[in-house]
Amino acid sequence: MQSPITVLSIDIGTSSLKAGLIDTTGSLLAFERERFSKEKPGTMWLDAFLICVKKIFQEQGHAPPTAISISGNGPTLAFLHKDSSGKESADILLWNEPVAEPSNINKITQVYQGKSLFIPRILSYFASLSSSTSHATARPTHSISIIQKLRSLQKIISGPEYLVWQLTGKAHTLLPNPRFAPAYWCDEELEHYGIAKHLLPDFIQIGENSGYLKETFLPYFSPKNNEGNTENIAVLCAGPDFTSALIGTNTLSPGLICDRAGSSEGFNLCTEWPLKAGTKLKHEDKTFDTEIRNLPSIISPFFNASTLIPDSGIRFSKTKRQSSFAKSSYTDYVEHLLENHDEAGYKIMIELAHECKLAFDILYDAYSEACKKQGIKKNSERKMVVTGGQAKNEAWLKLKANIMDVSIEIPLCVDAELIGNAAIAFWSLGIYPSLEKATESVSRIAKVMYPQ
Repeated sequence: MQSPITVLSIDIGTSSLKAGLIDTTGSLLAFERERFSKEKPGTMWLDAFLICVKKIFQEQGHAPPTAISISGNGPTLAFLHKDSSGKESADILLWNEPVAEPSNINKITQVYQGKSLFIPRILSYFASLSSSTSHATARPTHSISIIQKLRSLQKIISGPEYLVWQLTGKAHTLLPNPRFAPAYWCDEELEHYGIAKHLLPDFIQIGENSGYLKETFLPYFSPKNNEGNTENIAVLCAGPDFTSALIGTNTLSPGLICDRAGSSEGFNLCTEWPLKAGTKLKHEDKTFDTEIRNLPSIISPFFNASTLIPDSGIRFSKTKRQSSFAKSSYTDYVEHLLENHDEAGYKIMIELAHECKLAFDILYDAYSEACKKQGIKKNSERKMVVTGGQAKNEAWLKLKANIMDVSIEIPLCVDAELIGNAAIAFWSLGIYPSLEKATESVSRIAKVMYPQ
């Protein structure tokens, strides 16, 4: 009997790795999440990946996947080194680690003035080699001179591409869409800032096969009964978790909005044109940044307009830690707060919900105004698809829907990055004729919270 076609979707977060086994209907057959130790940065993602693989395929007995599709946060970078004896090591500079200002301006460490998200971080790493301090995970050995360290540098690989390289031996950089190139790098910029072009892998496009799983990893996918084919498991890079989430929520058509929430919260609207940027408004005792950011969509010729609340999850988590519900679930805490309006946590909930309304309305109103100027009639619904941890908390979403006056759609798989990765893989495998068709087939809504 032939095994069903499945994809093992992997998403690398800031502190943990998520793995989901997904079939062609978008059903989540298995899910594992593993925190990784930053004490061994060069292998922390691979180690967590293998633990998840063992649990899904050896312990649970699922048949090996047809493909593996990997996304991750950006712009995380891995600096791959090889010493004179051939020993390999890697320094990891995570996306949320601060970029150090170069102490001396020269050809290598001059201040960057472009649009790239990666070049400033590369320059920061080079600067850290010659300074007395360095990043927590990107910490070079100071007994080695900067010249030796630079000479040992073999590759500079983006976050999810680094795990792809470990699994396949092939290095590349995934561009979600050619229009994203300015946010990565170009040859002229690399030359100007003294960054050797050969250090950065060539670009590939979304949906391109990154290679096949090395034979050394195949035994990890063998169920105890040894059934299923573990040969030629294709590996794909799905790129940034941001674009994977938009695919996974199927918000790739103009007028659709995705709400991604974690430590921060971002509202993302697909539109036909870049929207007019907003301004910074004073919101109680702090400045709430309402500026609209415009990026290309992965689907040409569309764009993605977004607004961001940078610390929403952090603020609520801090309040929870200081309460008697510190060790309870977020659902229990929210349900308690809904019955106890005098507590600080409830006031934070109300404040966050109103900030979400403001962030949503800025996008909604700007898009409505743009449509009017273009002479296009749009009956855009006040609705959005939610993804992330908050999608598991219906009590919170109900309150949020009421205050925002928005219908909130909850996906069947709340970790939309995993669904987005699967859609990319199924399209690449030829199961569906286009990425849009693959997304429509695997992205499913489980429930809708309507405003009361």
